[in-house]
Amino acid sequence: MAEDAGQFDLESKIAEFVRTYIEAAHSDNLSEEPNALRWLCCGLERLLQRRLRDLPGFEGSWADGVVPATDMLPDAIKVISPVEVSIRGYAIWARASRARFWIDPPITIGPWLVSPASTTC
Repeated sequence: MAEDAGQFDLESKIAEFVRTYIEAAHSDNLSEEPNALRWLCCGLERLLQRRLRDLPGFEGSWADGVVPATDMLPDAIKVISPVEVSIRGYAIWARASRARFWIDPPITIGPWLVSPASTTC
């Protein structure tokens, strides 16, 4: 039960990070957007970490980041609607602390869900 509450708390925080990013993206204050994006990516990293941990055979796995590909794609981050943001980039994760790691492309996020590649979480 506490685990379900923790998941709900994380998803609520990510929803708040999405709203904050959308507000910052539409703001005249250009310094707000990078900070809002950093918080959003950190929240997605935590969600990925939790999803990996819950998969059979992935005990001890870890997530090390969600990185928008803004250096290569001018539209890597796009506000789709008042409650949805699309982030194209990479998720960095590994199966164990000393294992090889993976960098998986694209991740699209909405208000309460994350869809890495073709798997809906």
